[in-house]
Amino acid sequence: MKKFAALFIVIAMLAVTLTCVSSATPRPNLAFDPLELPAAQVGLAYEATITISQNVTPVYWMAVGEGALPDGLTFEYHEHDSFAKIVGTPTATGAFKFSVKVACLATSVNGQTGQKEYVIEVK
Repeated sequence: MKKFAALFIVIAMLAVTLTCVSSATPRPNLAFDPLELPAAQVGLAYEATITISQNVTPVYWMAVGEGALPDGLTFEYHEHDSFAKIVGTPTATGAFKFSVKVACLATSVNGQTGQKEYVIEVK
């Protein structure tokens, strides 16, 4: 009898789990604004803000992923803000390609993540 009770509990738990997973509403893709960053000029101060929206839970992490910012620029992000700033004074010309990665807090399901490629052209 105990074996049947245990089997019944396992089946009931599996049914509840499958119901919760199948009825979960998909979360939207994170939106990055702006879609493109403005050009910069060697020796002149630069500032650009990247803002994240369509997040269901708060953003808790943003960072430069692949690639690198132009020399002289830094990526400034404070935990739980929905934006980051790129600031500084570029020191060399060129087209600098990099990605920005974002992660949002998780609740009872996985948090949202996203990534966007950017290019800053320094003249």
